[in-house]
Amino acid sequence: MHEYSDAAFVQGVKNQDPVIQKCLYLHCKKYFSEHYRAVFFAPDDVRDDIFQNTYMALWENIERGKISVKDGVVTGKEEKPLTCSLMTYMMSIAELKYKEITRQNEREDRFADLEARNSRLFREPAEQSDWFPDDERAGKLEAISDCIAVMSERCRQILTLFYAENKKLDEMLSLLPTFTSKDALKTAKNKCMAKLRATSKGLYEERKKM
Repeated sequence: MHEYSDAAFVQGVKNQDPVIQKCLYLHCKKYFSEHYRAVFFAPDDVRDDIFQNTYMALWENIERGKISVKDGVVTGKEEKPLTCSLMTYMMSIAELKYKEITRQNEREDRFADLEARNSRLFREPAEQSDWFPDDERAGKLEAISDCIAVMSERCRQILTLFYAENKKLDEMLSLLPTFTSKDALKTAKNKCMAKLRATSKGLYEERKKM
C-alpha cells in the first residue's frame, strides 16, 4: 500500500479521490487494530463497532472542514495546526466512542433493573398505557421509580405487594392489618395509582424541559 502523509490523506478525502480514500480506510483500520488496546478493552464485536463509528466521525470531520489542510499542514479548530498526528486524532475519537458505548450500556443495565422491579406494574395496560408514548419508556421507568421512592409508606407497601410481588388482595389483607376489608384496600390501591400516575407524569415533563 502506498504511504501518504496526513495532509495527503485529508486532501484526498476532500477531493473525493477513491484511491486515497481506500488507502486511508485500510491505514486507519490497521493502526486501530494495533493500538486500540492501549486505549480500551472490548469484545471483538464492540471493537469493530467502535472502529466503524470512529472512522465515520473522522471522515465527517474532514468533509465538514473540522479537519483541513492549509499550506500543506493539517489544521483543526480555527484552522490552527493539528497538534498530533491524524492517527492519534482518530484514536482520541475512538476513546470518546468507547465511552459513549460504555455509558449507553450502563443506562441500559440500569433501566433493565428498573424494568425488572416494575415488571408487574407494566402488566396493567388498561391503567398505564396512556401515561407516556412507547418511545419514552426509559424516562417513564425512571420517573415512576423515583416517585414510588418518595410516596407514603402505605402506598409503597400497597404498590410493591400488588405490582412487584403479584400479591392478590386477599393475601395483602393479611399483610396489611390496618385494612379491614378488600374494598377499602382496593380503594387505597386505586388512589395510590392515581397519585403515582399524576406525579410521575409531572416529574417526567419537568425533566424533559431541563
